[in-house]
Amino acid sequence: MFVVESFPLRFFIPYSLIYAFGLTGLLAATDGRITDWTPGFRLLISAATLAIDQLVIRALDDLRDLDYDRRYNPARPLARGAVHRSDLIVLILAGVIFVLAINAGRGMTDLILVIQLVYLVLLAAIEKRFDWPGDGQLLTNLAVSYPIQLALSVYLYADLLAQYALRPIWPGVLVILAAAVGLLHLELARKVTRKPREGERTYVRIFGVRNTVRIASSCAVLTSLIVVALLQPWANSPRSAWGWAALLPLIPVVIGRLKFNDPALPRWPLRYAAWYILVMYASFLIVGLATLSKRIA
Repeated sequence: MFVVESFPLRFFIPYSLIYAFGLTGLLAATDGRITDWTPGFRLLISAATLAIDQLVIRALDDLRDLDYDRRYNPARPLARGAVHRSDLIVLILAGVIFVLAINAGRGMTDLILVIQLVYLVLLAAIEKRFDWPGDGQLLTNLAVSYPIQLALSVYLYADLLAQYALRPIWPGVLVILAAAVGLLHLELARKVTRKPREGERTYVRIFGVRNTVRIASSCAVLTSLIVVALLQPWANSPRSAWGWAALLPLIPVVIGRLKFNDPALPRWPLRYAAWYILVMYASFLIVGLATLSKRIA
């Protein structure tokens, strides 16, 4: 019940796959020391890690938000009693064990996952004990929660570096930054609404509708600019032209914004915010395969 309603597999399975393969592909393409990259079984393990890790995050979020959901989102599985706290605790423990087990022996990647999971649990404990950050502190909550998602990108980069016995370099850091900024588009756009419901957590209350739309759109544009600057598709190499694929994610952003211009539409269309993040990672994968892959493993 919880997975079906709170963690729709029709989105999170393809998302985890394209996240793992796409970001790793772009990280490889922007690292001049890597001349051949092909996705293989190791990346499937990474994708499974991302999926289960995000399920753990979702379960912990529902535990943290229980009081809020009982008041404003009573239809959620935990809030309405369809599942119990103990069910989610068992799910979290099983997820953590699974993630650490399938990553055993992967060196630094193990450590990154452990740090992320410990941070996640500590954050939940602090919020439960001290009620911080509170419901009204949306930006603070974003700031303290964002490292949880950022750690997953660092995990993928660490695993790529381990495969090639390399050290991190600045292009890799910028790729992770670009992906993080792109994720902000999803975070902001999916909460854009003209008339917030009572108790609804939305950045519109802080920035206003117009500015929230501008910030969300700017995040998507900035991500594409960073990636294009790294790939330099105007260079002479025939393969470098694939760098223009980094502009493809802007298509769902433009469509979403044009549709939201209709005053009759109360919210930014969620499908276009979701499509943006999928197309973003898909464009990264296209670049990685087009520039480096000689065969598909």
